[in-house]
Amino acid sequence: MGDHPKTHCQKGHPLEAPNLVFNTAGNRECRQCRYKRVNANARATRLRERLKREYLRAQAAAAGGPGLPYARKESSQASALSCSGASASTAPG
Repeated sequence: MGDHPKTHCQKGHPLEAPNLVFNTAGNRECRQCRYKRVNANARATRLRERLKREYLRAQAAAAGGPGLPYARKESSQASALSCSGASASTAPG
C-alpha cells in the first residue's frame, strides 16, 4: 500500500521534474516549499541579528559608551591638530 512514491508534497505542489530537488540526505523535496522555508529562516536570522545589534547599542548608550565596538571615535590628537591649524591660519603674520 505505501510502496508507491508521492506525487505531491504536503502543500499540494507536484513532485515532478521542474519542481523537484534532492536535499543533502538524498530525499526528494518540493522546490517551492524549500524556497519558502529557506527564505523564512534567513529572514528570521536577519531579524534576530538586527534586534541583537539594537539591544547592544541601547545597552552601550545607557552605560555612556560609544555604542558598538566598531563605532568610530574621533581621536584627541586629530582634534588638537585641527584646532591648532585653525588658530595658526587666523594669526596675524
